[in-house]
Amino acid sequence: MKFHVLLASLVLSSSLFAQVNDTAFLTARDAFRAGDINKLERAIGQLGNHELAPYAESYRLRMWMDKGDPNNLRDFLQRNDGSYVAEKLRADWIRFLGKRSAWNEVESEFPKLLAPEPDVTCYNQQARLARDDRSVLAEAEKLWLTMLEPPEPCRPILDALVASQKMTADDVWARARRQLEANRPSWTKTTLNYLPDSQMPDSRSLDSAISSAMSYLVRQPANWNSNRAGRELAAFAIQRLAVNDPRVAADELEKIKSKLQDSERQWAWSQIALQGAKKHMTEASGWYASAGKTPLSDEVAQWKVRAALRAQEWGTVRDTIQAMPPALAAQPEWIYWLGRSLHAGGRTTEGNALFEKIAGQASFYGNLADEELGRTVAPPPKAKATTAEEQKAAQDNPGSQAQPDLGPRHQHGRPDQERTRFHAALPLALR
Repeated sequence: MKFHVLLASLVLSSSLFAQVNDTAFLTARDAFRAGDINKLERAIGQLGNHELAPYAESYRLRMWMDKGDPNNLRDFLQRNDGSYVAEKLRADWIRFLGKRSAWNEVESEFPKLLAPEPDVTCYNQQARLARDDRSVLAEAEKLWLTMLEPPEPCRPILDALVASQKMTADDVWARARRQLEANRPSWTKTTLNYLPDSQMPDSRSLDSAISSAMSYLVRQPANWNSNRAGRELAAFAIQRLAVNDPRVAADELEKIKSKLQDSERQWAWSQIALQGAKKHMTEASGWYASAGKTPLSDEVAQWKVRAALRAQEWGTVRDTIQAMPPALAAQPEWIYWLGRSLHAGGRTTEGNALFEKIAGQASFYGNLADEELGRTVAPPPKAKATTAEEQKAAQDNPGSQAQPDLGPRHQHGRPDQERTRFHAALPLALR
């Protein structure tokens, strides 16, 4: 009887200790968010060896970053090297250094990151530009049509790219089109500021083309197509109409298409086609055909394939997938459909070679590839039973205790703390 009482007391005290430590961590987190360094220090003193103590310590280091003594921070990063909390702290430190143009230190710390975020990468690129490393511009050029909402640290890189005269007016309009297609009109306007003053569209006309497309098209002056800005804004208005009604947009484009140059007209058709494909309209394939060889974003290209599949236009399926960027074309779905298009064209051996690339994968398209190769799709083998050692290792892992709590504590932020504990227990490469 005494043994059971003693055991219950130990379990209860352990549970109470864990709750106290959990409360201390939440207090530390809230103090950090409120900027209360004294409250944070008191909470850290109560944490002891809590599994989230490194997080609380990182809060303290962030708050003391501007004191000018990085030795404690470097010591923390060395002790926790390779961990999630160290990765995040180092990224914040690089942001801190970058804002103060401490470029030598930025370049020293950046290679130690395992998965740098875009804004941190741009701080490193700024550091390289500061020592006149012009290879940065080639890297930025690759992002010109994909980084449509650049973080603040990336804007100087794009500015430098334009200042280097590597980007022409065609490139500026191409970027603005992509941003409008992605429904980022404010960024479209920002990009158009890169044009020479003599080529920039009137700001009120730009606003009207984007926000009141039909009214803009109806009220255009007789000579609206005499300059590129006028023609591009007409294409912008067509794009905005297409979002709501592709058929109305197609009718309006038919009225003005003879006044547009090929690149402007074809881009406008590609935007009508994109919206038509999303709405499963039978005209989508024809609209894509009218778009000719205009460059397509990844999204527009993928919807072109889907429209062609619905129309059973296998040649278009093949050509569009083969024209995709390599990383996109390498996705299982497009490997599979390229294989199907080759089969449809009688190129069975080439199609089978593509199916072999994804066959056997435990995925939808892996299963379809197996079926095309005449193989039986079987469920994966039953997993082996876990050993006692594996079970104990799981039980001892703090992350395994981070289960969602839907009880009363849910109102007090506990699930957020449990997610943090679970994150801390994962290897960085798995996040």
